[in-house]
This record gives sequence, structure tokens and C-alpha cells, in this order.
Amino acid sequence: MKLPVAEEYQLRKNSTTEGEWKLVPFFEWFFKLAEIVNKYLYSMWYDGLVFGFCSKEDSENLLRCIPRSVLLVRFSDIEYGKIKISVKDRNGGEHYAAKKLFGRIFDDFSCQNM
Repeated sequence: MKLPVAEEYQLRKNSTTEGEWKLVPFFEWFFKLAEIVNKYLYSMWYDGLVFGFCSKEDSENLLRCIPRSVLLVRFSDIEYGKIKISVKDRNGGEHYAAKKLFGRIFDDFSCQNM
């Protein structure tokens, strides 16, 4: 029997209708991200270029402290199996789903929900 770890892991996973939320067990969420790193981001992870576990608010605080333009690759803390890119440029910060930023690079993700 799979039990969710905590209510904050209310993640969308194979919803039958738009807006339907399901609880996903922590280990399922964690290993999905590990699979994505192993399959698509391994060299970036190994080189220390993926920040990993970081909320949107934490990424904004971190990027605010950096004086130059930069992007931060992080795992979504809300959406199941998604990678987010937080970008700071001269005009401020933005957040993107990886597919929106990189287009076809991530089209073959097995989760197909980016």
C-alpha cells in the first residue's frame, strides 16, 4: 500500500480531468526526478550546474543576491516530474517550465507533462 508522506506533496499525476490533484508518495516523486537527472541532466548534475531541490521563493531569494544574469535549474516542488528554470536578467526574474524554454529538447520526457 502506497501512502503519501505529507499533504504538501499534492502533485498532479495523470489527472483524469484538468485541475484534479492527487497525492503522490514521496519516493515516487523523488525517483521520478532521479530518473530525469539520470536520463537527461546527468552531465549537468555531475558538473554542479543543477541546483536541484529548491522552491520558487528560495530560487528568487538566491537569484536576487547574484549581481549578474544567471539561470537556475531546479526541480518543481509542486508539479510531479517537472524541471523549472529560474532566470535572472537585467529586468528581474522569470520562471519557466523546461519545455517552454528549451522546446524540443525535453519533448521525449516519459512523463510528457512539461
